[in-house]
Amino acid sequence: MAMFLIGADWSSACRVQRAPSARVKWLAEYLDELFEFDRFAYVDDLGDLHERIDPAMASSSIDNFGCGYGCGIVELVKRSGISI
Repeated sequence: MAMFLIGADWSSACRVQRAPSARVKWLAEYLDELFEFDRFAYVDDLGDLHERIDPAMASSSIDNFGCGYGCGIVELVKRSGISI
């Protein structure tokens, strides 16, 4: 299981420059070659936990689920035949 920031401060915290409106989508695309999203959840700006989000919905989110300072929680499964 991994956690990552999905809000406005993510690029400065990780020193990665990406469009602020597409962090979840960018991460899903970046990891897609090696992993499948098995489960996805997130904590929104109000501190509410949203569980069992459809992984396809997570990978297509262009507004980070409306979060400015949210935290994404993802469980990944390594694709078969991949050595890392």
